[in-house]
Amino acid sequence: MPMYHVNVVGSQAPVAGIKNNSANEAMTELVLYPNPAKEQSRLKLNMNAAGDVTLSIYEITGKLVQQGNYNLSEGVNTIDMDTNSLAKGMYLVTINSGSAKKTVRLIKE
Repeated sequence: MPMYHVNVVGSQAPVAGIKNNSANEAMTELVLYPNPAKEQSRLKLNMNAAGDVTLSIYEITGKLVQQGNYNLSEGVNTIDMDTNSLAKGMYLVTINSGSAKKTVRLIKE
């Protein structure tokens, strides 16, 4: 079973993320910052191989509010997310690469 580390770091731009120590996973790191977000948040992920991913943002009730498809390269990638249209509250940000799925919480201020 893979081991995950969840880090929350307090600073001017707090970060929430997941780091996976398994080399067999498609994504080995997922970091969302700033979190809480106001107008924009950035998702940084490390891909073991190039491929397509789907980024989905869900309300805490499970309702899909935003979705986008991205073709990412091997290594570190960043996706900028416009959070202006989101109401204040908690959301779940999910990245699905087909072979891996990871979710982190996003707080919108």
